[in-house]
Amino acid sequence: MTAVVVENVSVDFPIYGAHRALRTAIFNRAAGGLVQREGKNQERVVVKALVDISLKLEEGDRLGLIGHNGSGKSTLLKVLAGIYEPIQGQVLVQGRVTPLFEMMPGLDLEGDGYENILTAGLLLGLSRNEIERKLPEIAEFSELGEYLEFPVRTYSAGMITRLGFALATALDPGVLLMDEGIGAGDERFAERAAKRMNEFVGRSRILVVASHSPKIIKSICNRAALMEAGRVVAIGPVDEIFDQYRAGIHAPAALPAKDKSSDADEPKEITSEAAIVGNDLVKYVGASVETLDGAVCDQPPIQLPFRVSLRYRLLKESPFTIGPNFHFFDWKGDVLLVSSPSELAPTGEGEYVARCIIDPFVLNAGHYSVGLAVSSAELAQPAHFYVDNALRFEVVEVVGVDPRRHGYIGDIPGITRVRLKWQVSKVSQAAA
Repeated sequence: MTAVVVENVSVDFPIYGAHRALRTAIFNRAAGGLVQREGKNQERVVVKALVDISLKLEEGDRLGLIGHNGSGKSTLLKVLAGIYEPIQGQVLVQGRVTPLFEMMPGLDLEGDGYENILTAGLLLGLSRNEIERKLPEIAEFSELGEYLEFPVRTYSAGMITRLGFALATALDPGVLLMDEGIGAGDERFAERAAKRMNEFVGRSRILVVASHSPKIIKSICNRAALMEAGRVVAIGPVDEIFDQYRAGIHAPAALPAKDKSSDADEPKEITSEAAIVGNDLVKYVGASVETLDGAVCDQPPIQLPFRVSLRYRLLKESPFTIGPNFHFFDWKGDVLLVSSPSELAPTGEGEYVARCIIDPFVLNAGHYSVGLAVSSAELAQPAHFYVDNALRFEVVEVVGVDPRRHGYIGDIPGITRVRLKWQVSKVSQAAA
């Protein structure tokens, strides 16, 4: 009988030796767990990575962990794997735990393929006898042949991926823990790999996988858990939990605090009363992420253009220049870019809409947020209003829409996937 029981588990990460101002700046932008100060003089900073987590998994459960980066998904997986010890609560596991966070742990570029299979297999929890018994299967599926006798430094990236995939999917998991899934390699290898991956997941008695991908979660999971700031806030059927997750992406925007400063020659202070943002000259009306035909869309496909729209109102003729500007952030809260139109906006009284079009593949698949502002550069405090996290959206990718993947099905790093110009040509060989 295989089972996992998590009872009131909490995990803290104390932060030592960092400058307080620096810590404050970092944590104010962080999307991670709760941040608290402890100690007699509040001198110690502690990140509450997991807070009072309880769940029970039985044979046949396939649980997908979803939530923004920093919500606690990977930390929970590492607690289940025994890598992190909770400060309170307990984790009870019946059955063999297989943590598949890395396909080839302990990779030694100077060692040959066989040596790396042995090392990685031992680190993944196999005995030497188990590895030797599975070695012919791993070698056959990797299709590396005599290359297994060569140093791994002579392998291409695709060959290393194939070796790791062949090893990882040869395991006999009881409780299988996966973080974002694992890639399969080149196009010719992909079809065999997809079938083997499904068989591998099917052999596990319990599966827990953390991923941002609805496709991965919906294809292999029968339950999902939504995590926010180190807590499990909902657990249930996959579609219901994804609906709740998407609703959170468009939660009400954070409104700016009232600024008490004023100047007789400038518009009055920004206000946030009654969800009204702006001053006595410019008011924020609303915003949306849309398809080019105007349909609201919180998950724009990576291969299609979409736009960010801001509505604002000028209450009277403006004596100042008017410039809308959009501030794009990645999932960590880091600034990607600030964009504004090449021409200044009209200054006459009335309601306006400012739109910014994002072309296909300009943003990589992933989660983003946008801060929206209308400014006048000649003012000492330029912003008439700035709405932080006014919009949140996820760029999504369906397998097959990007021909430049050439069969690769794993995550592609980076925050952009712009289509750079390439040329590949054969160089004439000199006569021998």
